[in-house]
Amino acid sequence: MRVAGYSGCGTAAVSNQEVIDRREVPHDATYLFFIAVAICSSILLTGSATLSRMFVYDRSQILAGQFWRLVTGHLVHFSTSHLLLNLGGFVSLLSVLYRFKMRVSMLRLVLASGLMSLGLLVFAPNISTYGGLSALVTGLAVVFIMQIAQTKHRAVALFLLLLLTGKVLRDFLYPGAQFIQYSTATHTAPLAHVLGAVGAMAMVSRAFPN
Repeated sequence: MRVAGYSGCGTAAVSNQEVIDRREVPHDATYLFFIAVAICSSILLTGSATLSRMFVYDRSQILAGQFWRLVTGHLVHFSTSHLLLNLGGFVSLLSVLYRFKMRVSMLRLVLASGLMSLGLLVFAPNISTYGGLSALVTGLAVVFIMQIAQTKHRAVALFLLLLLTGKVLRDFLYPGAQFIQYSTATHTAPLAHVLGAVGAMAMVSRAFPN
């Protein structure tokens, strides 16, 4: 995520629990609908200056009672490259997690996004305006690493965790834009990525058996 203006994824007998778990795996239609809504909303909110102002994370407006911005702010982006990079990561990770049969409840995802924004509201009073899906992308990446860690490929999980940790540390040390061009002055919000990693715990309960 980026900050504009600092005020500053043969037959066998199964147990009853396994049957219940399988029923809880999101259906294709649910995932496709959610992804379509996220893509369309992000494009719409990013492409319209009026809608962006209405739905972006704006600290002063949230404190004035516009609490929807805690969730919708994640869908607002500050440039086309910002939008495409974040949507690419978001859609890719949701697709991979679904392939691994890792439950990522849509309601939990929405709640996690709100909690991440609340974290910014409490711990980053200097951030006046904020937008982007990258905190959620970070959270989904952590969920994916958690899934890999439950398999025999724990070394891969450790490697991915080190890469992600290095990326977040890089954001703290060098908060300039990476691979993205903006029409206005912006800064990386590394705290949002940390909150995204913590929010991963709110996104998922457990993996499902194949």
